[in-house]
Amino acid sequence: MLPNCSAHVAQFTQKQLRQLCSLRGMFLGYVLDLTIDTYTEKDLTMLQDCLTQQESAFERRDFDEYIAAVSRFYTIIISKANNAYLNEISAMIINRIGVYLCLYDNFYSVKKLKTLPLHYQMLNGIREGKPKKVLRAHNEVNMRILDAYDYMVSLSADL
Repeated sequence: MLPNCSAHVAQFTQKQLRQLCSLRGMFLGYVLDLTIDTYTEKDLTMLQDCLTQQESAFERRDFDEYIAAVSRFYTIIISKANNAYLNEISAMIINRIGVYLCLYDNFYSVKKLKTLPLHYQMLNGIREGKPKKVLRAHNEVNMRILDAYDYMVSLSADL
C-alpha cells in the first residue's frame, strides 16, 4: 500500500462543517478582542496583499494560490494574538474550511468571487478598530459556506 498516492476529496457532515465555522468564529472573536487596537500599517498592508493575491489567483484560476491567500488572510489575523496553541489549532480549521470556501465561491465557474467583498469588509473593520464589523462579515462568510454546502448536498441527493 502506498500512502497519499490517490486523490482524496474532503468530506464533512453538515454538523462538522458548522462546528469548524463556529470554532473559527470563536477564535477570531477572541483574537480581535485582544488585538483590535494593535494593528499596524504593516499588518494592514499584509492583509490587503492577501486580498490582492486572492483576486489575482482567481483571475488566473489558480485554486492552490487562492486557498493559500485566504488562509494567509485568516492566519495573519489569528497570529496577532501571539498564541502558538491558537495558531496551531486555527491552522487546521482554516485549511479544512478552505475547500468549502472554494465550493461556495464556485471558483471555476463565476466571473466574480462572492467572499472577496466580505473579506474587504473584514479588513475595513480591522482598519476602523471595529471588531463587531469584522465578525459580522466573517459570520456572513460562514453562513454562505454552510448554505453552499446544503445546496451541494441537495444536488447530490437528487442524483
